[in-house]
Amino acid sequence: MSSTYMVLGVLYLVQGFPYGLQSGLLPVLLRSQGLSLSHIGLTRVLYLPWLLKVLWSPLVDGRWSRRTWLLLSTGGLCVCCLCCSVLPPGSALPALAWLLLLMHFLSSLQDVALDAVSVAILTREQVGLGNTVQVVGYKLGSVLAGGGSLTLLDGLGWRAIFLMLAAGYMGALLCAARARVLRGEVTGRPRGEDLVKKKSHAEIIWRMFRVPGTLWAAVYVLTYKLGECIYICTLCIRADIQAGCFTSSVQKLLWGFPFRLSPQNTNYSCPNKQAWQLNKNHNLHKV
Repeated sequence: MSSTYMVLGVLYLVQGFPYGLQSGLLPVLLRSQGLSLSHIGLTRVLYLPWLLKVLWSPLVDGRWSRRTWLLLSTGGLCVCCLCCSVLPPGSALPALAWLLLLMHFLSSLQDVALDAVSVAILTREQVGLGNTVQVVGYKLGSVLAGGGSLTLLDGLGWRAIFLMLAAGYMGALLCAARARVLRGEVTGRPRGEDLVKKKSHAEIIWRMFRVPGTLWAAVYVLTYKLGECIYICTLCIRADIQAGCFTSSVQKLLWGFPFRLSPQNTNYSCPNKQAWQLNKNHNLHKV
C-alpha cells in the first residue's frame, strides 16, 4: 500500500507548483518591473479556475477514465512550464499570466481527478493517512515552487527554474502512467452516476449544506484560508517587496522560516531598511 501513498504524494506535490509560482515568484517579478501593489493584487484573478472547477468536475467524472485526465492535465502542465522557460523574464508578462491561468485550469482538472481516485482506492482506515499525504504534498509543492524558485533564481536563472519544474511534472507523468493503482480506474462508480442523473448539480450542493455541521465547517475553512492568504501572500510578502526587500529576504518567508516582520531584525537583511523605517514613522504620524 506504500506505493499508493507514494503515487498520491507525487501527484499532489506537483499540483502545488502553480500556487507556489503565483503566490511567491509572480509578485516579486511584477514588483521588480515597477507594477503597483494594486495591480499585483489583481493577479489573484488567475485563481479563478479553482473557483469554477465545479463547472467541469461532472465532465471529468463522466468522460474518459480518471487516469486519462491525470495524464492529460499533468502533461499539459509540463508543456506550460516548457513554454515559460523560453519566455524572456520581465518582458513577456501578459504571456506569463496567460500561461499561469492555463496552469491553474489544468491543475484544477488534476485536482478533481486525483481526489476522485483517492476516494476510490483508499479504504476507510487509509483515508486519514491519505488526507495527510494530500495536504503535506500540496503544501510542499507550493513551497518548493515559491520559495525554491526565488532561492535558485539568481544562481540558475529563469530558464533553468522552469525546466526543473517541467522535469518534476514529467516525473509525475511517468509515475501516473506506470502506477498499477491507476490502471483499473474507470469513469466513476455506478451509484455516483445514478445520483447525478436523478438529481441536479444544484440540488446535490443544497443537500450537502443541509447536513448538520457542514455550514460551520465551511465558515471555519474559509476563515482559516483567508487568514493564511492575507498574512502570508498579501501583507508579509508585499510589505517586504514595498520596502525593497526582494529575492533574498522574501524567499525566507516563502520557505517558512520564522522571523519577525520588521527589517530591524539583524537576521533580516533589507537594502532599504532606513527608508522603510522612515516610511513607517510617517504613516504612524498620519494616523
